[in-house]
Amino acid sequence: MNSGLPEDNVKNFAFDNDGNVWIGTLNSGVVRFDGIDQWEVFNSTNSILPGDRIYAIEVDKEGHVWIGMMLNNAARYDGNTWKLYNRLNSGLPYEWILSIAVDRDNNKWFGTISGGVAVYNEEGVTLQPPHVAEDYILFQNYPNPFNTTTTIKFSLPGPQHVTIEVYSILGEKISTILSEYRSEGVHLVRWDASEMASGVYLYRLQAGQHSQARAMVLVR
Repeated sequence: MNSGLPEDNVKNFAFDNDGNVWIGTLNSGVVRFDGIDQWEVFNSTNSILPGDRIYAIEVDKEGHVWIGMMLNNAARYDGNTWKLYNRLNSGLPYEWILSIAVDRDNNKWFGTISGGVAVYNEEGVTLQPPHVAEDYILFQNYPNPFNTTTTIKFSLPGPQHVTIEVYSILGEKISTILSEYRSEGVHLVRWDASEMASGVYLYRLQAGQHSQARAMVLVR
């Protein structure tokens, strides 16, 4: 056994804002891994989770971890405490949560096995029309700091060729993450830094005459 996983049947995983990996197992609850050497298991024995069959994991905009279970509804972990959501204290239509997604307004969407879809937001549900980019924006990568992989988000006001490159802090080009034609709107790309050393790196967006750069931190 070369990890802290309680079993080998993994259903899903997600990354929180601190770079931890949350791993959902088929029969043994959920595992938090810091990407280095710390493993922590949460299950029906050592936490308030009512079940151990994890079918969905998602992290919202505030860093809260949402967990969907088989026949045991949903749970939220804010880093210190757990809160359970079921048909009695929420609008969830069914106990079996198959999927969870978080939109840009921090609404949580729950897909159930036979109760359709439910949407929830602690501040009240807000639904907006699709976002149309009005300017070039290079967002901060997430997670940051990160271990191994990170996601870079950018928006374009119109279709054009886009290049995203990674540089060392000394200005040496390390990698070209993206070099292709992209449509108007918001886009995501991932950088795999599994072969890179810990440190500060710069990533630069070049689209037409527009150029923008940000820094990111790789921690082993």
